[in-house]
Amino acid sequence: MSVTYPPKGDMRKAVYDSDDDGVVEQADTAISAGNADTVDGAHASDFANTVHTHGLSDLPDIVNITKIIRDTSTNKPPAGTVGRLFFETDTHIIYYDDGTQWVKLGVVDWANIDGKPSSFPPDAHTHPVADLTDHNKATHDALGIDADTVDGLQGSDLEQAANKGVANGYAPLDANAQVPVANLPDAVKTSNLQDVTAFRSENTVYQNTTGKHLLVIVTIDLYIGTYAYAYGLTGAASNTLIYQVKSREGSGNHDLMPISFIVPPNYYYKVEINTNTRIDSWWEVTI
Repeated sequence: MSVTYPPKGDMRKAVYDSDDDGVVEQADTAISAGNADTVDGAHASDFANTVHTHGLSDLPDIVNITKIIRDTSTNKPPAGTVGRLFFETDTHIIYYDDGTQWVKLGVVDWANIDGKPSSFPPDAHTHPVADLTDHNKATHDALGIDADTVDGLQGSDLEQAANKGVANGYAPLDANAQVPVANLPDAVKTSNLQDVTAFRSENTVYQNTTGKHLLVIVTIDLYIGTYAYAYGLTGAASNTLIYQVKSREGSGNHDLMPISFIVPPNYYYKVEINTNTRIDSWWEVTI
């Protein structure tokens, strides 16, 4: 016996698989959409990540490194833990702890550098004498350096400043490019005959301050028909002069009468004449 039931719903293939791909229509839509919203209505952003950490051992690309430290060189801990790296922030040098010491990384021996120049010629420059540590005569002599290499003159061609104005040296010059009297030979000094007529007067006491004996030569003018005399006096004190030379003339006709006498160093001297005569000339010279 067969029983016929009234239809409940529509489960025909033409309804639930209208494209005949073997997949229920709603499932087909979810697969093609590729979005969690079509499954449970939630977005991926609704699922927050859990805060967590990883050790270096969890990173498969880092091998044999146990810890990385970043600090200044003064805070670098003692070596002794294999696998640690220390980055010095003040020197920018990286060290590796090999268990015994900190080994500087990235350092290449000079011999292993490719393309390095064979020489390093310096740029043109100068140095002050203070920078020369072996600036001495022995070094110069060893190098064969003498005045010829500087200006073509030998040392014997040059005068040393220490020889100026000393015995067996050379005479200096004054502001007028003249040799000072103090540096002249005595023979030249003693021939320094000077006309001092304008600076001398009769019956006036003078002192010889030249440091040498002084020869005084005076010419007296005698008036006509007068009796005249002239005395030369010297002495160690200005008030104790004694006669050294005397000249007398009974009468004259404007005759010139010379007198001369020697005055020792620091002695005083004067020339006395009477009122009937006058001094025509007065010369002095050191001897």
